Amino acid sequence: MMNVAIVEDEPFAAERLERLLDQVSINSKVISKLDSVSKAIEYFSQGCTDLDLVFMDVELADGVCFDIFKQVNPEVPIIFTTAYDHYAIKAFDVNSLHYLLKPVEVADIAKAINKYQTNRQIQGLDVLLGLKKSQQYKGHFLGKIGDKLIHKSIDQIAYFYSEDKNVSFVDLKKRRYFIDYNLDELITSFLDPSLFYRVSRKYVVQLNRVSTLVKHPGQRLKVILDIDQEHEIIVSKERVSEFKSWINH
Repeated sequence: MMNVAIVEDEPFAAERLERLLDQVSINSKVISKLDSVSKAIEYFSQGCTDLDLVFMDVELADGVCFDIFKQVNPEVPIIFTTAYDHYAIKAFDVNSLHYLLKPVEVADIAKAINKYQTNRQIQGLDVLLGLKKSQQYKGHFLGKIGDKLIHKSIDQIAYFYSEDKNVSFVDLKKRRYFIDYNLDELITSFLDPSLFYRVSRKYVVQLNRVSTLVKHPGQRLKVILDIDQEHEIIVSKERVSEFKSWINH
């Protein structure tokens, strides 16, 4: 689950942003809505360790959002939203991940969220923001097959996928095992981003298992693994560029 805060002084704009976010990320949750500099300062002063991402309007009811950073330094990536482009340079002096011009559309949110996920995968948000946090990735998983729990090391897993609200991984012998995590949890908390990449809403692939990339209609890519895979794995159009960068890292 990705916990989000919205700093926006116009209720309609905040509600619209939340609706767009729901369309883009089914595993996101808006946990706070703040409409002023003073409320944001009070909120961020508490630490907000459960927060993953902030959408922040620049001009608020009692000042500009940059006044917030004069008193607190939220250790969380921020996506700025504004009707004016002249704040862009100043935005990147703080924890800015992206800068969206109003009116914000669903494609804008999708691009911003994809950038958030890609940066987290390729280099980790801790590195991006200069934070000092340690991350331990899982070296193995217990997968369910029938009434048995089977231990598999990470190098034995070719890909993860989600289907009918169930998440599974497939090993090198094409055997499928169910696990109790969703794909967002896997990417954000358990899988090494140098080894695993989420190519679409349904699939996460392992780098060492990728054999061939084939052009696919709609400016997408088909991923061919070095196993006799059962599923057709397609890289969504929005992630093709980042996926190629990940392959070459």
